[in-house]
Amino acid sequence: MRRAFEAATRHGDLAYAGYSRNMAITDLLATGEPLGEVQREAESGLEFTRQLRFGYVADIITGQLRLIRTLRGLTPQFDSSTIPSSTRAGSSSIWRRIRG
Repeated sequence: MRRAFEAATRHGDLAYAGYSRNMAITDLLATGEPLGEVQREAESGLEFTRQLRFGYVADIITGQLRLIRTLRGLTPQFDSSTIPSSTRAGSSSIWRRIRG
């Protein structure tokens, strides 16, 4: 997925680059990589997608980040209040996109 991200970025396909960040996080989770590393990748991916204003993928990565932080025991429950505001895409952004 890293090569896909690099190729997409190099060729200016920022939508694919954003999706590849999301998929890279999924792959890291599925292959059992250390959660600290996966969290760093998720935080980096969230920042990247926010800079692109790619809210849909930022929302997906926010969910992944919530899961990672919960699995690491850093938060008592799986909700938006457990994500630091500096890395939170914001649940209201999700609902704005759903409502159109």
